[in-house]
Amino acid sequence: MWRTGLVLAMLAVEAQAAPEAVVLASAPGSGVVRVLRVPAGLREARGRELGRLRIREDGVARGRMLADGAVVVVADVERARGDNSWGAHLFRVAGGEVKTLARGLYSGSWPVLADGAVLVARGAPGPELEREVRVDELAVDRVGADGEIQRVWSGRGWLALPLGVVNGETVLYRVGPEGAEIIAAPAGAKPRIVARIFPMARDFSFDGGALVYLNRDDRDPALWVVDRVDLTTGGRTRLHASPHYGMAPVIVGGRLWINRTPEVGIGPADSRAASPMGAGQDELELSSGRFFGFLHHRAGDLPEPWLLDGATGAALAIARPAGARVELVAVIGK
Repeated sequence: MWRTGLVLAMLAVEAQAAPEAVVLASAPGSGVVRVLRVPAGLREARGRELGRLRIREDGVARGRMLADGAVVVVADVERARGDNSWGAHLFRVAGGEVKTLARGLYSGSWPVLADGAVLVARGAPGPELEREVRVDELAVDRVGADGEIQRVWSGRGWLALPLGVVNGETVLYRVGPEGAEIIAAPAGAKPRIVARIFPMARDFSFDGGALVYLNRDDRDPALWVVDRVDLTTGGRTRLHASPHYGMAPVIVGGRLWINRTPEVGIGPADSRAASPMGAGQDELELSSGRFFGFLHHRAGDLPEPWLLDGATGAALAIARPAGARVELVAVIGK
C-alpha cells in the first residue's frame, strides 16, 4: 500500500507545482560536465545549463549549491603516474563562469557546505612503501568564495573526509594504519576524538546531533551494521544489522530507511515496502530540508535520479539527459 501511494504520487506530480533540481550531467568518457537546472517530477526535460567544465575523461565530479546560487564542484582533473588520489580541483560555477578555487583534493570526494564556505579533503602522497599501504599527508580545509583557504584539521593517514558541521564543530572521518575514528574539530580549539570505529564505514548522514553510517561488524566479517554515534558523548547505538553491504542508511522523519536487499531498493527498515523506482539499489546523494535525493541503480543501466519528499511521501522523478550520468547537487523551490 505504501509503495502504491508513492508510485501514484510520482505519476501525479507532473501536473502539480514541483521543485527543481540542480544536477551535474556528463556522458561517460566525454570529459565534459554540464551543470543543469531541471524540473523535478518529469521524466523528460531539457533543463537549463548554468555552466560546464572540463575534467579527466575517466574522472568524476560532485557538487553542491551555495546560498548565493553558485555551484561548487569537486572534479578529477590531474593525471599522475599510477595514482590520481589527489588530482581533483574545487571549482565555483556562477553566471556561466568557472573559477578554480583549490587544487590537491581527494578524488571522488564531496564538497561540504559550511556557512557560505566549503569544506574539502586535501592532501599529498607520502613515500611509497614496499609492503604496506602508503601513508599520506591529510588535511580538511575551509575554502571561501574567492579561494581563501583556512586549515581546519591536519594529520597523516590513508583518508580524512569532512562530513559536516554540527554545533560549530567540523565532523570528519579519518582512517589510518591504526584504525578509524570520528573526529570533531571546533573552530580555534583542539580537535577531539568522538569515537573509534571499524575502518570500513561509509554512507554517512546526520540525525540531529548524531552521525548515522554503515560499517562492517568488528566481530563478524559477514555482518554489516548501521550505527548511530552521539557527537557530544560518543555513545553508540546499533540501529540495524544485515548480511547486505549496500544498505545505504538514512533517517527519514525519525525512521531508519535502508536497502534491505539488492532487489527491493530503499524503504523503511521496519516495513516490507520497496523503492518506488522498482527493483534495484538506491544510493543517497543529497539531503536538503524535506527532500532526499537518490540515485537508483539497475544492472546494465545508468543510475536514475529521483527525490523523496520526506514531508508528504511523494517520489519525484528527475529527468536525466540521454546517455548521461548525473550527480545530484541541490533542490530549489522547497
